[in-house]
Amino acid sequence: MPGLNDQCLDLVIERWPNINALSVGLTGITDDAFTKIANMPNLTYLGITGMKASKEQIEALKESRIRELFCAESTIDDTGLSAIASIESLEFVSIRDCHSLSDDAIEQFKKSRPDVDFRAIGSQLRNKRVDELKSLLIDSEEVMDMEDKRGITHNR
Repeated sequence: MPGLNDQCLDLVIERWPNINALSVGLTGITDDAFTKIANMPNLTYLGITGMKASKEQIEALKESRIRELFCAESTIDDTGLSAIASIESLEFVSIRDCHSLSDDAIEQFKKSRPDVDFRAIGSQLRNKRVDELKSLLIDSEEVMDMEDKRGITHNR
């Protein structure tokens, strides 16, 4: 896996112990690294884009000071989202294109954590009827990807 691994993260923490934002997306960090991340005293923002984030990794963050969590294009599933709900310090969660999440898990998160500003884009559109949508944010790249999957040709 490219980029940051556990040893690199150790160096980052040693060199910059007071950082407040960290993105570990597309990295090869392990469960142990998430425990180290949880113990970073000033870390309030964490990005886990493109990761195979496990329930155990997310659970390691339970006692952290993370207030904002951004997760996109991840394999996070319903049990992972349940673990995210257990992070007491959370104020904002953005989930984008995490297609392993069910609508029920998203609704359960919202009910269990009404204090968290929760945004899910792309994740919950699979089974929605058009008349139920309240808002939709989609970019041209997503439209072209959908067209490609359906065999629709277009000029780029």
